[in-house]
Amino acid sequence: MTNQKLPNPNRGLQRKIAKAVETLDGVENALKRLYADLKTTDTRIARTEDAGIIRATPYWRDKKYLVLVYPMTAGQRRRQYVGKDPKRIAKAIKAIDRYADWQALLAERADINRQIEEILTRVNWLANTLPPR
Repeated sequence: MTNQKLPNPNRGLQRKIAKAVETLDGVENALKRLYADLKTTDTRIARTEDAGIIRATPYWRDKKYLVLVYPMTAGQRRRQYVGKDPKRIAKAIKAIDRYADWQALLAERADINRQIEEILTRVNWLANTLPPR
């Protein structure tokens, strides 16, 4: 007989287990990153709201007076006169711009939440398919 080693039938299984553990570590890291992104986005949303947002369309009356036209509610369209004071105009325009930023942040938060829920759903599914101990 020769001193030839027999192949280990579990070697392939060991590689698969190592790859699965590596994948699960990646899932954990992804969840941590998404949670951190979620906290950052929530902070940015709060700061934007604190700075003030206006959901209105600027309308220039006689090309010199700014009027804010708000969306219609209960059949009424509210208008707010800003006037021609440059400081008040700049403040109103910045608040309108922040509204667009705020909407983008809300969409970003919804996307992060969707990604987290998808990962958790798949992890829970996997956990429920495991044989009992």
